[in-house]
Amino acid sequence: MLNLDSECFTIQNNSIVQGTLRDFERFIETVNTPYGIEHKFFIKRIMSVNYELFWALLYWQGAAEKILLMFENEKDAQCELEDFAVIDILNNNEIFIHLSQKSAENELHNLLEDQIV
Repeated sequence: MLNLDSECFTIQNNSIVQGTLRDFERFIETVNTPYGIEHKFFIKRIMSVNYELFWALLYWQGAAEKILLMFENEKDAQCELEDFAVIDILNNNEIFIHLSQKSAENELHNLLEDQIV
């Protein structure tokens, strides 16, 4: 299972650079909110209409907070939030992030081969 601490590889200056997905948090989707620029998805503790406390994964829709999922504990909510962050990072349009060194090596080989031709 991937999380923000999962190892990843990128190609920079014709070299393979090793890091973690957390190194690319800048690719997590943000939106304008009444509080400034915030991550689109977030978690917080909420009280239900029955006065029960639970954790929720929410998202911003305009100026409104919308509940996406509810959880009994913070850990599960945080894991789900991290899944959304990983998806944003892997789907960025700026840099290709490899999840294996072999994949990065193959891309580097192809890049170098194209430079020779």
